[in-house]
Amino acid sequence: MNEIQKINIPIQEVIPDINWTAFLTAWKFPVKDRESDEAKKLLADAREGIAGQARNDILHTHNDRFFIQAVFGFFPVTAKNDILYVETQKGVKEIPLARQQEKREDDSYASIADFIHPNGDFIGMFAITAGKNQPSGDDYQDLLEQSLRDRLVEAASEYLHKKLCKGVGIRPASGYPMLPDIRLNFLIDEVLDMREIGISLTDSGAMYPNASVAGLYILHPEARYFHIK
Repeated sequence: MNEIQKINIPIQEVIPDINWTAFLTAWKFPVKDRESDEAKKLLADAREGIAGQARNDILHTHNDRFFIQAVFGFFPVTAKNDILYVETQKGVKEIPLARQQEKREDDSYASIADFIHPNGDFIGMFAITAGKNQPSGDDYQDLLEQSLRDRLVEAASEYLHKKLCKGVGIRPASGYPMLPDIRLNFLIDEVLDMREIGISLTDSGAMYPNASVAGLYILHPEARYFHIK
């Protein structure tokens, strides 16, 4: 471990992990309308687009098999007082973690640090992107492509977690409820160098292209997702 790797992921590999319900939600389809002719047409266009057969070949899969890119690494880690100390090739990096604060009936307040073995463990960092749109001038096709890219990067996140970790543990993403501070992206970028796969960060830590995600692999078999408010 402690080696950073960059890989390309063919779209075909992640298609089984696409969340089509989330796709329809992004298009503002109420649950009651998801069997409508309009929803079915949208799904048909989306599936055709992912196969690279839609008008304008909107995802360019015929010429760009490796449309999705990822960079990741696994590193020794210890935890103390809700701070992770990660031993990277660029020195020991500290990741301060939030712990649940709101009153809970079971009086249990979770932190990611709870799932790091006290005598030392390993943790993963990852960044994945599905690239950026090339505007076509067709508003529908452009919106369809962007929403497909969003779903593809989430599917790739699920696919890579299963591939690298055999589905064990969790993969909380920066800026999401378990890791609400998006500035974690700066540290992940420092360690992994997201530019290698075409990702840049804004001054606030937001990722560009938009269809990108970064986060941690927590390998404890009992690790679970929870919200920090």
